[in-house]
Amino acid sequence: MARHIELTPEQTREWNEWLAGRPECIRQLVAKYPPELLYRDKSTGKRVCIYSYNEDGTVSVIVSSEYNLVPMTRIVFEVDPAGLEECDFPGPDEKVGLEGNPLMDAFRNILEETIQEVRSDPVLKHQRMVNNVSRN
Repeated sequence: MARHIELTPEQTREWNEWLAGRPECIRQLVAKYPPELLYRDKSTGKRVCIYSYNEDGTVSVIVSSEYNLVPMTRIVFEVDPAGLEECDFPGPDEKVGLEGNPLMDAFRNILEETIQEVRSDPVLKHQRMVNNVSRN
């Protein structure tokens, strides 16, 4: 089981405060599918990170070139979390990164920078989760 983020004690406190104000369905999803773990989507074989939790029982996930060989990092919405399983980081023999696609280079760079910004600041990541849940 791989943990792709580690929260500081202050970030953990802020996360717990945020979570306490969420609907029961969100708290249950978070308890069963913690956001700091890396998952494998059983239907695609891709490793994913949970991006947000939705009141309809689905999650949104990030499919990143950090853990997969993909043409571009993307967010996939309305994923049934029952189709996710905890997994390890890619092994040394596994290919990861971006597959060549010259038409997507500019877009990919912007998206990768945004994803890295979110990943490097777990509080920002969880604030985006709050924004996503509040829109539903």
